Amino acid sequence: MKNFYTLLLIALCAVSLNIKAQETPKEQPTKISIKEAPQYLNKLVTICDSVYSTKALEKLTFLNFGGNFPNAPITLVVFKSDETKFPQAPATLYNHKRICVTGRLTEYKGKLQLVINEVGQVN
Repeated sequence: MKNFYTLLLIALCAVSLNIKAQETPKEQPTKISIKEAPQYLNKLVTICDSVYSTKALEKLTFLNFGGNFPNAPITLVVFKSDETKFPQAPATLYNHKRICVTGRLTEYKGKLQLVINEVGQVN
């Protein structure tokens, strides 16, 4: 019986190690400047710059990142459903502040955007 439990323990350890080996490593963001952003479409990035202005609408908030609307190189987007994850409204919290934001750069109607789902994406 002792041998059975020893073999069972060894088998469980082997299965556990195999599962760990199959896990894909977490994608790490690439730190880029706002000028490099167009080259990183659909990539996970960290970008540091200033929020020049904001616009809070019924369903989402826009943060104009790196310049004023309509010439901001990137629009940061926070959906209303995610605003409760922030200590105060993102339009107030980040307006006229220099921040670093991490997320996946996407494009919407020909403009670069980055969606912020939680406060941990912003430093």
